[in-house]
Amino acid sequence: MGYLEVFLTLVVVGLIVGTILALTNVINIPGITPNNTADLEYNKLQNLLNKNNTESEPEEPEPEEPEPEEPIVPTSNVPPPPVPPTVAPAPALTYNTHGNNGGVPGNQFCGGAWGGGKMCKYGINNATGTPIACDAVLTAGNYSFQCDGPATYNTPGNNGSVDGNQYCGGVWGGGKMCKYGKNADTGTLVTCNQGLAAGNYSFQCEGVYTNNALHWPRIENEICSIGTDCLGYVAGQPTLACDRGKCVYQKKDWSGFYYAPSECKGSGHSQAGTC
Repeated sequence: MGYLEVFLTLVVVGLIVGTILALTNVINIPGITPNNTADLEYNKLQNLLNKNNTESEPEEPEPEEPEPEEPIVPTSNVPPPPVPPTVAPAPALTYNTHGNNGGVPGNQFCGGAWGGGKMCKYGINNATGTPIACDAVLTAGNYSFQCDGPATYNTPGNNGSVDGNQYCGGVWGGGKMCKYGKNADTGTLVTCNQGLAAGNYSFQCEGVYTNNALHWPRIENEICSIGTDCLGYVAGQPTLACDRGKCVYQKKDWSGFYYAPSECKGSGHSQAGTC
């Protein structure tokens, strides 16, 4: 080989090596390390390629987790229990007329001189605290009454020939019971059994005539032999019944039925007369 051929061979090898070195500045060929300038160019190219890939292929959004649903609370169709109404306490009873020793019923006591000619509202046994009716027959004791308002007189015209009991219990008073009376001329109060002189009298006549025990039916506290002697008697009901020879009201016992007071039991193991 001559010098010319050697020279041309070296030139060709140099061109080939230069070309290879130039290409290594752009393309990262495994096994060949680029210089610093080539690194920068290479990195720029890689960043550009990565950016294009990112823009062309957008990332899919992550699926959102569904919010947990609130549990359904079953509702009841049963309405709430009603609130009981507030009941105001009953006012305390007053008694403005005292000193009845049991000689006359409350009506006569209030309507007579003792009560000042007023109406009897209610009464009480001061010894036991038991309420009593204005027309209850009283035994010896200590009683007080509430006497309010002027007494009324629904049967006038007694000329004094008979006392108030006979006047109210007869045809003049319609077979009723005398409560109290007064002298219509003078305003003086009179009792139902008071003997009357000639004059003009008025009486308050109410209820059933009880001047004696021979009438029928009998009312409360009058003598009797059997239940039907008493006014309105019905066995087992809160009516009058004959108990130990007297018409008294039946009482409700532990079982819910009504019996005469001497027979009524406060409980299943109680003795009679304990209601």
